[in-house]
Amino acid sequence: MPALREALLNAMVHRSYTNPNDIQIKIFDDSITVFSPGTFYGGISVADIQTDNYKSSLRNKLIAEAFYLTSNIEKYGSGFIRIRKALRDYLEVSLEVKEIGAGRVDFQADCHPWRATTRRRIGSNCGRKFGRKFGRNF
Repeated sequence: MPALREALLNAMVHRSYTNPNDIQIKIFDDSITVFSPGTFYGGISVADIQTDNYKSSLRNKLIAEAFYLTSNIEKYGSGFIRIRKALRDYLEVSLEVKEIGAGRVDFQADCHPWRATTRRRIGSNCGRKFGRKFGRNF
């Protein structure tokens, strides 16, 4: 799933490398969470991230440049926009972005298979399905 791939790249590029904690990926039957050490950088807030109009600041310019030169990221500051765009077809998946202490959750997808109006159906056990598909495509 492109949204999950983007969330993981975002976690690696924007994490705080002065924080000794690891990036954490938790996959459950009904949700996936990507936790990245460090709060948002450069005065960006969770409210800013939830819009398509914010100015990105780079904490790790060399890492971002490496991902850009290897075509893993397209441009700076567009990760959350691409995540939201990728999830538009999955109406049963809700995205939550939040800061928790000295870290942030870059991606928490909760699956709600009972939402019958979806254009693309993931069904139950979406955490496992995301994980399997992601593992093959990253």
